[in-house]
Amino acid sequence: MQTETYNGWKNRTTWALNLWLNNDYDVYNHARIAAQNDRLEKFVRDEWAFFPTIMRTDVGADLSMIDWEAITAGFCE
Repeated sequence: MQTETYNGWKNRTTWALNLWLNNDYDVYNHARIAAQNDRLEKFVRDEWAFFPTIMRTDVGADLSMIDWEAITAGFCE
């Protein structure tokens, strides 16, 4: 069985969120701190309404598709 990935990530949704979290200095710093405290998913869900509309549109509304462990690992390397 072949697994579909997107640019090395589990899916396009995970890739897009990771890209957006790393694209803004302030968001990156908040996400990095949240990831180091194993609270990245909570941070994103709590702040989701304040993220730019284009980001929410690009990532999509279904945050349950996000591979939180992979994004967290990227911030903790």
